[in-house]
Amino acid sequence: MGFYWRNDSSRLYKRFKSAAKSAITAGCDMDMMSSAYILNLKSLVDKNQIKINLIDDAVKRILYLKYDLGLLRILLSIVVKTEKIKIF
Repeated sequence: MGFYWRNDSSRLYKRFKSAAKSAITAGCDMDMMSSAYILNLKSLVDKNQIKINLIDDAVKRILYLKYDLGLLRILLSIVVKTEKIKIF
């Protein structure tokens, strides 16, 4: 789905909201560039247009993948070495 810039920001906002709903419903776990998820998912859940379980499942899949790739261990080792954040 292509987006184009228009001066009418309300139309663009509605398209981003629709795109966020369609993408999360289709199983797209992460929005990396458009900020459509950040700007719209909370209001979609509040209006009962999507279920919070969709977001929970997406977050679980992302965290499992990061764990499998070792990214969480790397982050944890950095945090422990710098001692800026206490884990427990």
